[in-house]
Amino acid sequence: MKRANNSDDRRKNEVLSTVGESVVYTIVIKPDEHMVYGAEGISKIVKRNPNEIPALVRDFGLKAWQDGAKGKWRALCSDLLEFNRLEKERNLSTCQ
Repeated sequence: MKRANNSDDRRKNEVLSTVGESVVYTIVIKPDEHMVYGAEGISKIVKRNPNEIPALVRDFGLKAWQDGAKGKWRALCSDLLEFNRLEKERNLSTCQ
């Protein structure tokens, strides 16, 4: 993550700025980093055991897929973050 209130950044791109005490951050995703490869990589983001990935896909709607029957798991970062948000909402609704 890159802090946007750096004076060099403000000169290069006036859109990135700070107001008062607020700090704006810019997240730069490289083209090859928009996809997560392998059950280990996916499990690090969704904070679950890698062995649970097939059940999460089948039963809880995790948007991930395998290359063939025994291939490597793949998922888009945005889908994993959305899954985390939905999990939070599901768990918060059961606690209230």
